[in-house]
Amino acid sequence: MSFSFGFTEDISDDEQTTAIQQSTEQISGPFVNPLDVPNPQTKPAHLESLQTLLQSLKDIRVTFESYVTPSQNTVFRRELYDVKHQLMNEDTVDQSNNNNDTANDAEDQLLLTQQSSDLTRNVYEGGFKSWECSIDTVDKLAQYQDSQLFSNKGDVIELGCGTSLPSTYLFRRALLAKIEGLKFILSDYNASVLRLVTLPNLIITWASTLPIDKLVALQRSNQNKDIPLIDDELQFTEALLQEFYADLQTRAIDIVLISGGWSRDFVNIYKSVTSENPFGVVISSETIYAPETLPILTELLVELFQINTVQRNCLQGLGFIAAKDIYFGVGGSLVEFEQNLKNVMQRENVQNWTFETIKVKAGLQRSIVLIGSN
Repeated sequence: MSFSFGFTEDISDDEQTTAIQQSTEQISGPFVNPLDVPNPQTKPAHLESLQTLLQSLKDIRVTFESYVTPSQNTVFRRELYDVKHQLMNEDTVDQSNNNNDTANDAEDQLLLTQQSSDLTRNVYEGGFKSWECSIDTVDKLAQYQDSQLFSNKGDVIELGCGTSLPSTYLFRRALLAKIEGLKFILSDYNASVLRLVTLPNLIITWASTLPIDKLVALQRSNQNKDIPLIDDELQFTEALLQEFYADLQTRAIDIVLISGGWSRDFVNIYKSVTSENPFGVVISSETIYAPETLPILTELLVELFQINTVQRNCLQGLGFIAAKDIYFGVGGSLVEFEQNLKNVMQRENVQNWTFETIKVKAGLQRSIVLIGSN
């Protein structure tokens, strides 16, 4: 399996250096939190309807891969070509109905045309593909006990989730361990990513825990009695989707999907949907590549930990921020993120939380920044 950022934007070394200097320099005048600065070019944060997204997947047959990580942890992800196939079918239906809403959606069109770039700024942020650092995060999470990750049934938050391999890994662990009362809050810039890969990966992961006879019965319900079943395919019948939703309710597991950019509105949505319990884990991988959004992510992370501390009077919570050390051609870097995080924690007088950087053993230099209480 090969991973690479295919960015077409060219940024010279001088421009990258300037961007880093500007982001780390002390700016004169009163501080303005970047979460509070409106950006008309960014999609606003929006709470997606789980039931609506499930309905959009009805009768879709998905092809997926069972991927084993370097540390022998299994995750499931929908194949990218299968996503494109669904979009092409939806495009055909829309045209026949004289309804081009899906076909005209820019983020969907990127998959329907030949694109060499994995990023189109403020349009599509690479969420349909799985990146190395998400795999690194899965293997790091595997080193922790359930009691550490799911303590007090804290929320699992993933920022910039995309295929959401770390969260689906934790989701499967919770299902197999029969841990109930969890809330998974998954966010991605693109609503289509949440609909076409994040949610399907959760459903596939859930299906992997079912007895084989039950899984067969759910796929061959009603008009699908004679449907051929293949190991790497799953039929999203109405019965299967209803069972998925019902099982979540039985286990008191809540899945919250938020699209759009990180902003004050995003924080407000988070506060409106989060449980009274402090979050247990916050995850973000491959999200520090853009110098202009890196300060926003840093402020958001610190604010989430501050919410645990101030509003919930609790020092519980673990952060896993995985990234390449340098994003060539884009400008983001691990050093810049670490400096931003240090600066924000000093400015906010955060004394109860600390972070450390763990290097990943790989040819391409990658790291995981761990955030936790002192």
